[in-house]
Amino acid sequence: MSHFTVLVVTSSKPTDKVLEKALMPFHEFECTGFDQYVVDVDDTEELREQYHERTLPRMKLPDGSHVGAYDDRFYREPTAEELAQHLGGSGCMTLNGKSISYHSKDWGDGRGYRVKVRFVPEGHEEISVPCSEIETFAEFAKNWTGRNAKKVDEELDLEGEHRYGYIEVDAAGEVVRCIRRTNPNAKWDWYLLGGRWTGMLRSKSGEGLVGDRGLMTDRAAKGTFDAVQRSDLDLDAMRLDAIGERRKRVQAIMDKAKATFSEVEAAAHAYPKMRAAWLALEERPRGLEYDVWQTNAGFKAFKHIWKTEFFGFIELPEDQTLDQWIHAAPAFSTFAVLKDGQWFEKGEMGWFGCVSNEKADWSEDFNRLFDDIHPDHWVAVVDCHI
Repeated sequence: MSHFTVLVVTSSKPTDKVLEKALMPFHEFECTGFDQYVVDVDDTEELREQYHERTLPRMKLPDGSHVGAYDDRFYREPTAEELAQHLGGSGCMTLNGKSISYHSKDWGDGRGYRVKVRFVPEGHEEISVPCSEIETFAEFAKNWTGRNAKKVDEELDLEGEHRYGYIEVDAAGEVVRCIRRTNPNAKWDWYLLGGRWTGMLRSKSGEGLVGDRGLMTDRAAKGTFDAVQRSDLDLDAMRLDAIGERRKRVQAIMDKAKATFSEVEAAAHAYPKMRAAWLALEERPRGLEYDVWQTNAGFKAFKHIWKTEFFGFIELPEDQTLDQWIHAAPAFSTFAVLKDGQWFEKGEMGWFGCVSNEKADWSEDFNRLFDDIHPDHWVAVVDCHI
């Protein structure tokens, strides 16, 4: 669910085959299906811990027994008011201040596929029950992982039901081990040369490779490339481009927030202070409470400026002006570097562009890795997805 840039360094021109060879050790097997670099990971103990920690939602009946909380008996026909909301598929919504959950399927009553609304009958109670009280460990492992069981002496079917893992059981049906087949070094599930970042590079000779544009990206502008030989990179031109992009970014903020250059600079100085103050809180407000906290903490003057940028505002230390920040723009940088078979990255990329364990000194690491690239080698900007 996230896109990020990787600078792939190769000793020869990064054709499709060359890039594939370089990137293959880092593919996500569960998505790509490629067999290379796949190993067996024994996660039996991890699953046993989960088996004893996790609970399942159940519905307690008037007689004290309990059944699955989402059994068909706990779905009713929608009211006319609910149907007016165009319920369909499955989901939740709020109606008249109350949350309702609904699901669509063929309910097996001869009336076909349709939506029903979940409810808790009178005298019933929703409860949570430990998984270990409801199912065996073998059943839990299958239900939570989706893996099929195989007996110890049964042959593996790595092209079929055991391709992504299996649960090995003995003659009595007891779990011997749980195996997940995966590439533990996975970093991407698909990639494009260029993609969303097509045209990041310039060359002195006017030559280079252009890959594919992203779904919502224009084609690379004339004179820009996605792969260039290291000695041919026109870093001066790229630095001027980067400075220009920062100028555009600041101007866009000024236009959206109807703010002056000085006001944007003040907001950029205040932003890291606001973040530090919020992170220092034991209970961190979110949503509307976060807006109220910003005001009460003395940051009200900057809120309308910060909101112009969805993925985080410009952060300036006290000793740097906004103009200095603009002119300090690096020629380019990427989230990760793949060089000599080793993967270096700014942090751990998660869903929706969220990064954990981010390195504060990544710019220094990137520059060191980049400066060490042989002049005859090629650098390619690859749009990776995970």
